[in-house]
Amino acid sequence: MQRTTGFPFPLARGAIAAAALAALCLHAGAQTAAFDILAQPLPGALARFAQQSGVQIVYPPELVQGRRANAVQGAQPAEQALATLLRGSGLRMRRDGATLVIERIPAEDAAVLPEVRVLADAEAETATGPVHGLVARRSATATKTDTPLIETPQSITVVTAEQMRTLRTASVEQAFDYSAGVQAVSGYSRSFDAIYSRGFWIDSGGSQYADGLRLSGSSWASGKQEPYGLERVELIKGAASVLYGMAAPGGVLNTVSKRPTQERVREVVAEAGSHGHKQIGVDLGGAVSPEGDWDWRLTALVRDSGTPVGPLRNDGIYIAPALRWRPSADTSLTLLLQHQKREIGYPFALPVQGTLVPGPGGAFIPRFTFVGEPGFDRQDVSQTSLAALFEHRFSDDATLRSNLRLFDSKVDVFFTGAYNPVAGNPRLWERSAYDEFESAHGFASDTHWQQRWRSGAVEHTLLAGVDFMRLRAATDTFRRPIAPLDLYAPAYGAAVPSERSVAWLSREQRRQTGVYLQDQIKWGERWVLLAGLRHDRSSYTSGDARDAALKTEDTSALTGRMGLVYLLPGGWAPFAGYSQSFEPQGGTDAQGRRFDPTEGAQVEAGLRWQPPGRDFLLSASAFDLRKTNVLTPDPANPRFNVQTAEQRARGLEVEARGQASRDLELVGAYAYTDRRTTKSNVAEEVGRREARQPYHQASLWASYRLAVWDLPHWTVGAGLRYTGSTQDRNWRDGVLRGVPAYTLVDLMLAWQDGPWRVALNARNAFDKDYLVCGTGSCLHGDPRTVTLSAGYRW
Repeated sequence: MQRTTGFPFPLARGAIAAAALAALCLHAGAQTAAFDILAQPLPGALARFAQQSGVQIVYPPELVQGRRANAVQGAQPAEQALATLLRGSGLRMRRDGATLVIERIPAEDAAVLPEVRVLADAEAETATGPVHGLVARRSATATKTDTPLIETPQSITVVTAEQMRTLRTASVEQAFDYSAGVQAVSGYSRSFDAIYSRGFWIDSGGSQYADGLRLSGSSWASGKQEPYGLERVELIKGAASVLYGMAAPGGVLNTVSKRPTQERVREVVAEAGSHGHKQIGVDLGGAVSPEGDWDWRLTALVRDSGTPVGPLRNDGIYIAPALRWRPSADTSLTLLLQHQKREIGYPFALPVQGTLVPGPGGAFIPRFTFVGEPGFDRQDVSQTSLAALFEHRFSDDATLRSNLRLFDSKVDVFFTGAYNPVAGNPRLWERSAYDEFESAHGFASDTHWQQRWRSGAVEHTLLAGVDFMRLRAATDTFRRPIAPLDLYAPAYGAAVPSERSVAWLSREQRRQTGVYLQDQIKWGERWVLLAGLRHDRSSYTSGDARDAALKTEDTSALTGRMGLVYLLPGGWAPFAGYSQSFEPQGGTDAQGRRFDPTEGAQVEAGLRWQPPGRDFLLSASAFDLRKTNVLTPDPANPRFNVQTAEQRARGLEVEARGQASRDLELVGAYAYTDRRTTKSNVAEEVGRREARQPYHQASLWASYRLAVWDLPHWTVGAGLRYTGSTQDRNWRDGVLRGVPAYTLVDLMLAWQDGPWRVALNARNAFDKDYLVCGTGSCLHGDPRTVTLSAGYRW
C-alpha cells in the first residue's frame, strides 16, 4: 500500500501521528487547510494534497496510475477537498480512524453517476485548453484536429503556461530558452517576435499564428504577443505549409490564447525587478451563472520598465476580454479581443570593431552603448485584434469549425543608426536618424469540416478546409541628418533637426487563398498514417507610393505532407515524415519573368516516449531540410538574379520535459544543426555556414521541491543554457571571424502555500557578457535580470 503524507521523515511522522491521533479520529474530515492543486495526474495530486493538508492517505499505487485529478483551490475541509480531487476518477475515499483511504467505487454505485463521467471528460486536457504542468499530451497546431502529440509524425515543441510562469518568461522568444534548435533574433526581438528554427528565420511575415489564424504579417507593426495572455506556445519544426500556406522552411509558430472556462479563475500577480521593472497582471474568469450558457475570461497586464540600454523603455498595457457562448453541448462561439499599447525601443547594433575585436588603440565600446539620442529613440505600438471561433458538432463524427480574425496595428518608430566611421577618426561614427510610420490591417479566416468514420479496423479522421488572408500595409520612412557620436565615450545632446527627407513610402497588399485536404488514418492499435495536400494562390501588390502604379505578382503553389507513426507498448512511438513549404518572393529575372516561390522540403525521422500515467515526454529526431529556388547572381547578367541557389540544414534534436520524480521536474534539450549554402553562383558562398547558427545548443532546467528536508512549500530551480560558437563575416572588410560560445545560468527560489506563490528568478544569474553577431554588427546579450514575483489565486 502507498502512503503519502505531508511529513517526509518517518520519526517525525510517527510522533506527530501519535500526538494527534485522537484529534484526527474526530476531525480528519473537518480539518480545514488552504489548497492550491491544479488538475493533473492523480499520483502527483495526491502527494500535493498530503503536503498541503498534513493528512495521511492510504491507497495501492496501481489503483491511481493512469487516472487524473480535478483542481482544488481555496480553504476548505480536507475531506471535502479530497472528494473534489477524486470526482470523476472512478475512485472514492473513506475515513478509517486517523487515515483517509482511497478505494474503487463499486460498479453498482458508479452506474448511477453518469453525470460524473461527463464532467471528467470535460475536464480532460484538450488541444486548446490549459495544460496542468510541463507536459502537453495533445495539440491541434500540427493537424488542426485535437490529436495526441505521440501520434503526430512531425516534431513539435509545446511550452505550457506553467513553464512560462515558473521561468517568468517575458517574451515568446524566451519561451523557447529550454527548447532544441531555437534561437531568438537579437535586436529585432525587442520590437517584434522573431526566432530562428532549424537555422531559418521565422517571423510574422507568414510563419506566425495565434489560435490557428495568421497574425498581421507585417514585421514592425505586428509587435509582440504577451506571454501572460497565453495558455501555450507551440512550434511545428520544419516545412509545414500543408495546413497554413506560405511559411518559412523553419516551421510554423502558433500560440493558444487563454480562453473562457467554466472553472473559476482568479489570479493576481505582481512583479518587481532589474532595470526598474514593475508589473501587475490579473487573470479572472468562470461561468457567468452556474447553469448558464456563457463563460468569460479577462486577462490584463500593466508594465512599467526600463531596459539594459538606458534611455529605451519597455512599458506596456495589455487587456484581453473573452466570452464563450454554448447554447448546446454541440455548439460554441468564442470571442477573443486583445488590445496592446507599448512604448519600447530598438537597440541599434554596434560595429564588430570595438565589440568582437578591439577598436582603435585596443579599446572596446562600453557594454549596452546607446547610439541614438535620449528623447528621440522610441517605438509606440498599438495592436488590436478580434477573433471569433465557431464550432458545431453535427454528430460524434462530424464537426464544422469556422474561425475569423480581424487585426489592426500601427507603430511609430524613431531610431538612430550608426553606419560608418568618420574618415580619419575611427572612434567617431556617422549617424542617421529615422522616422518610420508603419500600419497593417486586414483579416484571416479558416473554415474546415472534420469527418470521422471507421472501416473495419481502420479509423479515418478527414479534414477538408479553405482559408483566406487579406493584408494591407503601409510604411513611410524619413531620414534626418544628425551629428556623429564617439561610441567609446558617448556625449549625447546633439540636435535632431526637424528637416527630413523621404527614404521610402512603401505600400503592400497581399491576398492568399488556400484549399487543403488531410486524412489521419489509424489501423489497429499501432499504426497511424497522416497524409495531406494543399493548393495556394496568392497575389502580392507592392511598390513606392510615389510611383504611378504598384506592381502585382500572382503565384501558386502545391504542397504536401506524409508521415507514419508506430505506437509501441510502454509509450514508445517511432515516426518518419516528409513535408513541404513555400514562400513567395518578388522580382523578375533578366528576361522579365517573375520569380517562383522558394520551396522547402524536409525529411525527418524520430522517436517519442510518453510513459502511460506519467507526466513526462522524451522526443528525438534527425532531419534534412532544404530550401530551393533561392536567388543568386545571374552569371550572364550580374545585375539580375536567377533561382539556382540552395540552402540546407541537417541536424539532430532531443527534448525531454516532465516529472522525473515526485519532487523533481526537468526540462532539457540538445540540438546539432549544420546550416549552410550548398549551391550558389558566388563561389565563396558554396559550403559556407549560416553565420548566426551554432553547431551545438544545449540546455537543462531542474526544479526541486524540498519536501525531503521538511520544507514542502519551498522549491529551488537552476538552469544552464549553452550556445556554441558562430561566425560573422564583416561586410565592411570581408573578414570572417569567430564569435565565442557562451553558457548562461538561471536560478529560482520559490515558496508556495495554498493560494500564495512568491518567487525570486534570476536570468543570466552570473551576468555573463556575451555577443550575438551578424553581417559586421554585434549586440550584447541580455545581462543579469532579477525578478521578484508574488501571486495569489483564489
